[in-house]
Amino acid sequence: MQRICFGFLEWEKRDCVSFLLISLFLYLHLVFAGFPLIDWDSGRYLSGAPSPQALTLLCYLLKPLVTFIGPWGFAIFQISILTYTVVSVLKFFNQNAMVGIISIAISIAGYFAISVMMDIYTVIGLLALFLILNDNKDIFLYLIISACYIAHPENLLLFPLCALIYLAAIDRDPFPAA
Repeated sequence: MQRICFGFLEWEKRDCVSFLLISLFLYLHLVFAGFPLIDWDSGRYLSGAPSPQALTLLCYLLKPLVTFIGPWGFAIFQISILTYTVVSVLKFFNQNAMVGIISIAISIAGYFAISVMMDIYTVIGLLALFLILNDNKDIFLYLIISACYIAHPENLLLFPLCALIYLAAIDRDPFPAA
């Protein structure tokens, strides 16, 4: 039985370098954009205003960051959890930082990571869910998936459904007997 751990404490030098390189890549993307990208619904996320279309618990949790450093706080949080999750996935597949940078560069993840939107949380949450379902006991992945789960209304149904499909596809019992 694997014990619950703090993932970054068990990272090798290569994983730490991957984290730094991917973070640098995303922060440079943010700096070159000049400001976190603001979309039509970004105001309600930054203000944490109640809305029937958005769960605002994550917005309230991020409110101190937004209060102290503005929209940059939102983007910094998103970049941090995206980088941590991508490095955990790279570690799982035994890949290096270049694979992570290339995957972010050819996907829209870099754009969403520096945007004040909730769409990136679905992707990050699904990556974290994949790792957790593959017996990764990293406490930070559990915290990340929890934040992603409450970030977007669709995630409330999507994550459990994807977990059941994944467990059925790999022929594991989703409800093991105690």
